[in-house]
Amino acid sequence: MGPIQRRERRYRKSHLREEEDSPSAEKMSDEERNEDVDTLGKIPDKLLEQSRFNDRSRRRLSLPLSGGGSGVPSLSSRKSSVASADGDGGGKGGRRRGSSERRRSSFGSDDSWSSYDSEDDLPHPRERAHVNSNGFTDFCVKNLSNADFGRREIQLAQSEMPGLMALRQKASADAPLKGAKVAGCTHINAMSAVMIETLVALGAQVRWCACNIFSTQNEVASALAEANVSVYAWRGQSEEDFWWCIDQCIKADNWQPNLVICTRMVASTALVVMVVSG
Repeated sequence: MGPIQRRERRYRKSHLREEEDSPSAEKMSDEERNEDVDTLGKIPDKLLEQSRFNDRSRRRLSLPLSGGGSGVPSLSSRKSSVASADGDGGGKGGRRRGSSERRRSSFGSDDSWSSYDSEDDLPHPRERAHVNSNGFTDFCVKNLSNADFGRREIQLAQSEMPGLMALRQKASADAPLKGAKVAGCTHINAMSAVMIETLVALGAQVRWCACNIFSTQNEVASALAEANVSVYAWRGQSEEDFWWCIDQCIKADNWQPNLVICTRMVASTALVVMVVSG
């Protein structure tokens, strides 16, 4: 029961109590009582003037409190009609419900947008040769063909990270990170991709892997690979794949990192072990 329904219930109880306490008072008709209750659902003008009061809140508070007299079904009746429509297995609606159930059952914690194309039929990423449109081969991702979609996600993230974009515009010509060799082990999503490409724009050399076997957006990793970033990550890695990708970032030929960016100290620990063991 929502706040408006609870308020309606208290309102009705208080009026019924007043009527019982005052027998001589004039009884209200059902139409008058419903009219008074409907006034509770009206939204104050002051609230409408507030900028934070969005259209969604307006629609929610504008729902009828009851179905009496207005010809509009109540919220509870709407819920029951939706439930009955979902339970109808015949006709077009039944087919829609079946497809949505299949989508829900196929979507798990290890799924991503790119899980719904044909990439499950591809060989394992480590068993394939990878090369992008520029002839760059120093990467390993799930499906490079999703790079365009990942690039659009990165562009959307750029609009939400104006600080990094301003830093690129101001300092990229000076290349303040020239000579930096960064080994990164973080979640690979659209936001982290903006950071990775900012490091590259400022002159750093980077090699990147994922800190979590399920946190990589495959399409974003593909976009980074298409941009000649050495990235070794895909969603749904095994434990062996996880450590193999870290090794590719910190044990590359003729390349030793002098800066590590790691969210869970995994790459840092592996690098320390590598240096200590000689």
